[in-house]
Amino acid sequence: MSKSLSIGCRIHREHAVGSCAACVKFVRTEVGREISGLMPAGGLLRASIVPHTTNLTFEGLASFSIENHARRLKATFAEVDFAWAIFNLDISANEHESGRYSPHVSPHWYGLVAGAQQRLLKSELDARYPSSEVIPNPVRLKPWDGRFRLFEYMFKSDFDRRVGVEASESFDKRTGRIRLSRNTRERDIRAGDRPKLLEFLDRIGVYGRIVVMRAQLRETRSGLRLVLMRQQSDAAVGQGNRGKAEITKFRDLRIWRND
Repeated sequence: MSKSLSIGCRIHREHAVGSCAACVKFVRTEVGREISGLMPAGGLLRASIVPHTTNLTFEGLASFSIENHARRLKATFAEVDFAWAIFNLDISANEHESGRYSPHVSPHWYGLVAGAQQRLLKSELDARYPSSEVIPNPVRLKPWDGRFRLFEYMFKSDFDRRVGVEASESFDKRTGRIRLSRNTRERDIRAGDRPKLLEFLDRIGVYGRIVVMRAQLRETRSGLRLVLMRQQSDAAVGQGNRGKAEITKFRDLRIWRND
């Protein structure tokens, strides 16, 4: 692994190694710079989508198919209203301090969606990702404020172990009352599990974590560029569009060179 990390650190553009923080930062900077300059009419929604994969362990990552995981996301968005979207794979290790659910690894999606009405998209996604005891809020949507820190979270190289705790009291600003809420505490991933995670990240690569829908990321002399699919006019950037999603997913740096 050390040899591949060395290569990836020297040539980020061609050897985007999944476990290399420098490679992840390179892609984060390129994608963040490009999307920050777009900001379509109507803005962008930041989206978190957590599929139910509660039986996956760190050992299971060796055979986990990122292609199938992404395919299910694509199938979902082929049936909802949006203009274009970009997601990146996030991973957390979830467990509960009192054992209310089994420890598991959760590969989920975090990204940006353009041309969607927040309430409508939330309703459509909620119907496809129902809540459960383990995942009470599988879909979260909020308007993006344009800050670059979103990409620091979206393209992160450090992952957490989230430990659920029993309900605790918190103050509800909306109602002015005390309510019980579920909380989690972030902990480092255990030393014995980290090598399995790093091997998985190396296997899929930095670009293997990215899913782009109704758009393409293209490499030009000035850096990565997000290009809408041909049928998407400039006016459609800020408007919803239902239909089969045309999708570009990256595996081993499949990026168009326009040199």
